[in-house]
Amino acid sequence: MKQPSKNRTILILETDPDFAKDMAAILRRDFLIHVITNPRELIEEDGSRQIDLMVAALDFPGLVQAICFKQAEESSPLDKLLHQLINQNTPVLILGSEGLKDPRPSRFEGTNRYPDPVRLMTKIRSLFNPPATTLPEGANAESAPPPHS
Repeated sequence: MKQPSKNRTILILETDPDFAKDMAAILRRDFLIHVITNPRELIEEDGSRQIDLMVAALDFPGLVQAICFKQAEESSPLDKLLHQLINQNTPVLILGSEGLKDPRPSRFEGTNRYPDPVRLMTKIRSLFNPPATTLPEGANAESAPPPHS
């Protein structure tokens, strides 16, 4: 089931180039979106492209530091990019972090290091389409009655 792309862009930060290539092919086929596997492409654009989702290996250099610290200690262009994306609240699917708990469940999602394609797509769909708020089953936002004050 293909969903409209809405010009979405996924950035893959992966230390295993073969896995990154395979994952990018699956994402392009299933979502018909732009997939970037080389962060230098973004660095050269000087932050002009909107990233809708990062899929990153837990062991990707600088990722944990970017999540844990607001400012980059090192000033490499890649460190700056990671901090910029994390500080912009870009959703992140972290490969190799299944079971880690985060207080922001809609922002960071974990999975095993090499997820099967079906599981990967399910996780990415959940980050692209967060669960609806508490509308009754069958209701949509236009038909929902206003909340009582």
